[in-house]
Amino acid sequence: MASGRIRGITIELSGDTKGLVKSLNNAKKSVKDVQSALKDVDKLLELDPKNVELVTQKQKLLKEQTQALKEKLEAAKTAMEGFKDAGDDENSIKAQEALTREIAETEAQIKEAEQAERDFNAEINKAETAEKDAEKAGESWTGSF
Repeated sequence: MASGRIRGITIELSGDTKGLVKSLNNAKKSVKDVQSALKDVDKLLELDPKNVELVTQKQKLLKEQTQALKEKLEAAKTAMEGFKDAGDDENSIKAQEALTREIAETEAQIKEAEQAERDFNAEINKAETAEKDAEKAGESWTGSF
């Protein structure tokens, strides 16, 4: 996972950089927490796919995942700007390369999360439409007697 890529690099940018590192780490933790909750809900939905509360939770978590990934991306970009200002020493270059990979991976994850959200919403809409069609068919069938 991406969290191992930047581990062990010390950042010193003519000042206190704890905020940048803390912000990035908090964003990563937020993404991890949301993804963990999403996995739990997915497992429960396999057992009970018609549970409306779980479907609602999954919809909410998919939105939260996308938002958390966007926050992680912004934190990584902010950290990258800090590294660019740090100079061209070896540690700074390695950190920039690691952050470049982190940014690319996060952008791909955002696209996947947005697609998953769209797919899930389309699935819900399809199910709602099928349910309404079934109700109409049932009404017309019972009305013919």
